[in-house]
Amino acid sequence: RDALPLLGNAMGGHWLVLGSLSPWIEAILLEYGVASRVSTLEYANLSACPDRHPKIINLLPEDFNQGYLSAERFDGFVQWSSVEHSGLGMY
Repeated sequence: RDALPLLGNAMGGHWLVLGSLSPWIEAILLEYGVASRVSTLEYANLSACPDRHPKIINLLPEDFNQGYLSAERFDGFVQWSSVEHSGLGMY
């Protein structure tokens, strides 16, 4: 909580979470008002989850690529353990 004032204009924006099978990071971002909406970039298709939150958008890599090419931008991003897994060829 102490770091929230340091976010400046990113506070309350659209945030990207890189790799998340369980939406705990997304929940924290929304609960503390860091994000008004969250996009989760994950290799697994999470769209079929029965408990989807209306402010959390699930993106597959190909969806993300299309959004990036059409100028989709984010105010911030969070990753937890996914980048090093991808780098190790686990996905």
